[in-house]
Amino acid sequence: ALFFLPPLAGLIHSRRSIAAYGLSREHMWSSARVGLLFAVPLILMPLVTQLAVHQSLPLRRVVEGRVLQTLFYKLVMVGLAEELLFRGYFYGELRSAFTRYHRFFGIQVNAAFWITAALFTLLHFTQPRTPWEWIYIPFVSVLFGWLRVRTSSLAAPVLLHFGLHVHRTLFGMGAAACVATGVAWFLAFFFLPKALAGAEA
Repeated sequence: ALFFLPPLAGLIHSRRSIAAYGLSREHMWSSARVGLLFAVPLILMPLVTQLAVHQSLPLRRVVEGRVLQTLFYKLVMVGLAEELLFRGYFYGELRSAFTRYHRFFGIQVNAAFWITAALFTLLHFTQPRTPWEWIYIPFVSVLFGWLRVRTSSLAAPVLLHFGLHVHRTLFGMGAAACVATGVAWFLAFFFLPKALAGAEA
């Protein structure tokens, strides 16, 4: 719950528009469609892959008997809470403190973008991580921020964050799941330009 308090206090104290934290309804649905482009393959591809190779689905014990509760927790208390704090509150407050912008893969960013990504990454390294995660976590941190700026909404990074957590929690990181991860990322990035064009339209 502490993740929700700073954004709420920021909105009350500074009287900012909720759009400053990526919560505007104007861009929410178009951003959500972009987010689903990542979340759906990440959740479904491990299942499809394991069915194709005739393996049973190795649900982790944390999920057994509590699938709906786990999905709710991952969406609200992980995806929404973390993105609201980092890409909503931190980025929303820091963005106005820096005036120098540069172009980064089609978007205009300033130091707030990189500070937010660095904070997110560092806080996720407070526990032991695999060598792969030392590359993976900074990558998705930047991608969360890029989607936030590109779609002008938190919806896309929230759904991507949700998809990543569900993927790992439900399916673990077995060989089949890893193959499915690669296929899911390929599909998402292949259709991303079309999805972004549709969002802008």
